[in-house]
Amino acid sequence: MLPMTAMRHRLTKSFHREDPSPPEHLGTSSPEDRLDWMTALLDGNRMRVHLGGRDRTGMILHLSRLVFEHGLSIQESSVTRLQDQSGSIFLITGPPEQLRKLSERLEGESDRVLEGEVISPYKVFDLTINVPDRNGLILDVCTILKEYKVNIKSQTSFVYPDLDDLWWAHIHTRVEVTRERISDMQRMERELDEMCRKAYEDQSSGTPDHLDLSGWLVALRERQGGGTDSP
Repeated sequence: MLPMTAMRHRLTKSFHREDPSPPEHLGTSSPEDRLDWMTALLDGNRMRVHLGGRDRTGMILHLSRLVFEHGLSIQESSVTRLQDQSGSIFLITGPPEQLRKLSERLEGESDRVLEGEVISPYKVFDLTINVPDRNGLILDVCTILKEYKVNIKSQTSFVYPDLDDLWWAHIHTRVEVTRERISDMQRMERELDEMCRKAYEDQSSGTPDHLDLSGWLVALRERQGGGTDSP
C-alpha cells in the first residue's frame, strides 16, 4: 500500500482518445494460440499474474485494459519472449475484492485466444518512458503501440517516489517495427509524449506547484543491430 503522503500526488485517471475502437477480439482457441493465465493472490492488496502464449500484438494491451476496468494498478511488470512464445509477470495492486474479480475473469479466459498480428520485424527500437504515475498509463501506452502496429518484444516497469512524494512510473519497452512503419516512428514518439503531457496537465490540478518534473522522459531510439531484416 502506498503511503498516504504519496497517495496525494499519484494521478488516478486514464487518458483516452475519442471513441477508441475495441483493442481485441476473443474467440475459441486452438491449443497453440490460447492465452495461458495463472494468478496468485499474495497479501491483501497484491496479486501476481503470469501471462503466456504465442507472441502477437495486443497481448499486454488486453491485460492492461482488464486491470484498468477493475480499478487496479500495475505496480511492476516484466515481459520477455523465447522464440515465438511470450511470457509475462505482473504485480497488480488494489482492493482485495477487485483483485479476486480480476483473477476469476482471467482464469475464465484460459480457453480463449487473442487475435493479434504476428509481424515480420525490420527494426528494433527501445522506448523509455519516465513520467508521473497514474492508473491506466500502461494501457494508454500500449493502445498507441497497437495503433502503429508495433510488437512488444520485452518490457519492464516499476514505480518509485521522488523527494516531493510524487510517484513516477518507469517503463522500458523494446518494440519491433515492420519496414512499412519505420517512417511513422517519430510521429509515434511525439504522440506518446503528447498523451502523457495532456493526461498530466488534465489531472494535476491541486498538486503543489513546486513539483520537480525534470525527470520527464519519453524517448524512442533505434537499437543498432537489433533488427531481423537487412536493409
